[in-house]
Amino acid sequence: EKSPIRLQWFLEGRDRNELIAVFLATLELVRLGGISLQQSDIFGEILVSRTDQEIDTETFKMYDS
Repeated sequence: EKSPIRLQWFLEGRDRNELIAVFLATLELVRLGGISLQQSDIFGEILVSRTDQEIDTETFKMYDS
């Protein structure tokens, strides 16, 4: 998806462990440059957008074992 998606959409209906996993995955994708987060107002909605940067899949090889 190129159009922004509400972060709340990813979080709705999840239990605590899933929330933690989604939150950490979101932070990792921001760190790697695969997505960006935007918030226009204080306490406003957070929008997730895909960036044009490709994520190097070699980064995740350590998790395959």
